[in-house]
Amino acid sequence: MHDRSARWCLLWTFDIGVGVRVGTSQDRRDQRRAAVRRTGPAPRRRKRFLTLGRAVLFVGIALVVGGVVKLLLPSMTPLLTAGLAVALGAVPLIIDLLRELPERRRARGATMGPFAAAAFVLLVVGGGTAYVLSWTIDRITSDETVRAQRLGAPVEGTLGPLVAKVEKVEVTDNFTKVTFTAVNRSAIAAKVSVVDSCRLIAGQAEFRLDGLFDVLREPFFLDVPGGGTIRKTFAFPGTPEPGRTTVTMTCGSVSWTGSDAQWSGREFVGRPLRVADIELAPVG
Repeated sequence: MHDRSARWCLLWTFDIGVGVRVGTSQDRRDQRRAAVRRTGPAPRRRKRFLTLGRAVLFVGIALVVGGVVKLLLPSMTPLLTAGLAVALGAVPLIIDLLRELPERRRARGATMGPFAAAAFVLLVVGGGTAYVLSWTIDRITSDETVRAQRLGAPVEGTLGPLVAKVEKVEVTDNFTKVTFTAVNRSAIAAKVSVVDSCRLIAGQAEFRLDGLFDVLREPFFLDVPGGGTIRKTFAFPGTPEPGRTTVTMTCGSVSWTGSDAQWSGREFVGRPLRVADIELAPVG
């Protein structure tokens, strides 16, 4: 009885060992076959069309074109400037696209999706950047196309020996430009505070020179020497209503230096320079 049990144990152990060896050999053969199948050429990785270098080149060209256009044609709108910048910035990309298009068409499963995605991204990034640049330049320089001449007739405002005569009121999309001549009839030098002082009053609305772009665009002070004459244009952010008939320009701080026996400082020191009732022509 014990011999029979021992014999069955030996046979069972043998079967397990043979099975393990057979399974191990089969696994090794499968691994060798898989390795043979992988010895062919590695699949070629498809090159991306929108690379970092191309994106930087596109945005750089768009910025340069936008800056040059605003320098040569300051009245061009930001939208047109951005469109021209995108068109010229895309020239190198179009050349690369024409070169790579035949190869990509021959590739299995190639589509125009990567090109469409690249065009969308560059249009948004490059066009948006050029638009923001053009818009910022316009706000700093106020060089916009004049939409209407609003001054009905020249009008003067007097502060002692200083006479300010408004000669022109022009309206653009975002500014009201007031051009005036200041004449100092005495030997006393006048210094007119401009930034955070001068404003254009149109009814309940006030257009002030106190914003960031106004600080970059306008002088802090306007010096009118004794016996001198200057001509200046202030670009006030905002535009009067089309039906507005009069506006008032005022600069609340004027200081004086020197003396003149013909003029007594008590008559004008501490008072603002004010040109009231500037008549506006109607807008058709």
